[in-house]
Amino acid sequence: RVWCLNRDSQGDLLVGTNHGLNVLREDRFHPFTTLENLSQMSIHSLFKDKQDNLWIGTNHGLILSNRSNPGTLVKYTTADGLAGNTVNCIGEDRDGNLWIGTKNGLSRFSRGKFSSFTMEEGLANDEVRYIYEDNEGSLWIATLNGLNRLRDGIITTFSRAEGLSHQLAYCVYEDHQYNLWIGTNNGLNRMSNNQITSLSSRDGLSHNCIYSMAGDEHDTLWIGTAGGGLNRFKGGKFSHYTTRDGLALDVVSAVQVDRSGSVWVGTLGGGLSKLEKGRFTTYTTKDGLLSNTIRYVFQDMTGKLWIGTNNGLVCMENGIFKGFTTGHGLSHNMVLCIHEDAEGTIWIGTNSGGLNRLKNGEITSYTTAVGLYNNTIFKILEDQKENLWMSSSRGIFYVKKRELRDFAEGKLAVVTSESY
Repeated sequence: RVWCLNRDSQGDLLVGTNHGLNVLREDRFHPFTTLENLSQMSIHSLFKDKQDNLWIGTNHGLILSNRSNPGTLVKYTTADGLAGNTVNCIGEDRDGNLWIGTKNGLSRFSRGKFSSFTMEEGLANDEVRYIYEDNEGSLWIATLNGLNRLRDGIITTFSRAEGLSHQLAYCVYEDHQYNLWIGTNNGLNRMSNNQITSLSSRDGLSHNCIYSMAGDEHDTLWIGTAGGGLNRFKGGKFSHYTTRDGLALDVVSAVQVDRSGSVWVGTLGGGLSKLEKGRFTTYTTKDGLLSNTIRYVFQDMTGKLWIGTNNGLVCMENGIFKGFTTGHGLSHNMVLCIHEDAEGTIWIGTNSGGLNRLKNGEITSYTTAVGLYNNTIFKILEDQKENLWMSSSRGIFYVKKRELRDFAEGKLAVVTSESY
């Protein structure tokens, strides 16, 4: 199992797994230098600090690979003051302090010494899973039992007891004033200056279950709900848009504000609605959508709108939809992932049809029959060497983009997959 990825000072890919740390060098994986049988450790996190030192979080402590002396590794455990030996996450604040989230609390490493924070100091739970520093310098700590904020040495817990309307949060959005908006199963919450304000149907929200949020440049918050349609929150007041106003359906799964300020609203079964100048235009399968169930909406670098549906991929340009299914050359209609590379080429991973390349309106398909490692592609990433890395139902692999291009141009009959 792969837990984490990073790059070393030479730019080589580091892969943390259940069975140690590996480095990808010259297209081959090699074991990382061992320390007390590092190859047998589970590597949970990899972090490079501002000095380009590599910190390795394992199930047996924290390990430092110093850039000035990469051949020597230093190990820190509870014997040195670390809160716990199972390290889940690592971060660095603006002052250069290293923060380590463990299964037994949060540790700060400063000037060669550890200090720790646990439930006794106010953490919601000792198991820390995520660390984030905001624009004000506050440290946000996500634990198994709630959210904490650490500022000026004081820990504040945010849960239902502190005013959060529900523990289950579906979406989070930070506005231009750095207010944190949290959409939950039971209302909207705004976190500002350590204070939580909860808004619900009693305050004008049309439905308390919030699925999606987006903001625009005018500090307007757009809120998609699970039955109350689309809400607009501006100046402390809610206004609503439902099917009575022209919205396709009142269950809103995706909200996206495009570059012109129009609001695109994806629904679970009613299609896609566009709100422009106070009026809705709705697009369904009758207009070219492949399904009325919309899962994802995004705008690419050229302004085209790409819509992920249950029945294929749709591109909208200048008000015209173009669908890509098996009838148009797509290898399978169930699209699991989409990647746009720097050249503007769209790569599509499918459920059992392999990889597809969409360039200049033409689709090229790659399956196991022509050398692809697996036909179910969950995720696509591109590295600095122009390799396309893919996760699949059989593990991870990569194919050189040059070979994919040559295949599409008829210069190659098969491609080579390197699997791990």
